[in-house]
Amino acid sequence: MFKKVCSLLIIPIIIILVSSAFPSETKAASNYQWFATGDGYWDGTFKARSGQDVTVFINDWGQWGHYNDWLKVRLCRVGGGCTIYKLVVYDDKNWTTFTNMAAGTYHGDVAKVHNPSNQIKGKISFRVEW
Repeated sequence: MFKKVCSLLIIPIIIILVSSAFPSETKAASNYQWFATGDGYWDGTFKARSGQDVTVFINDWGQWGHYNDWLKVRLCRVGGGCTIYKLVVYDDKNWTTFTNMAAGTYHGDVAKVHNPSNQIKGKISFRVEW
């Protein structure tokens, strides 16, 4: 009887341990981080595993963002190496995707395409998925 009870208790514990060892393949893009163009600071941080895709969302363009503002985003891995800049257009899709990332911790870098002296402040988020 004792062995049967122990075996019934062990199964849920194993399931919990195994499920927590393998996190979800998709990380929601609700982890908003603030950015400001031209301030010299990184614009958000996230982690990716080898082969994952990362979608970058500009969730809020602040009070100064309008239809003439085009932003470009690149991702720089801690330890070296950056992607090319990709365009994000206000009121178009407000997102861009980087594919087949190398494993590591990345920083976002948001810059303005036109009128770089006019700073844009807003929110950025990253969705990491397979």
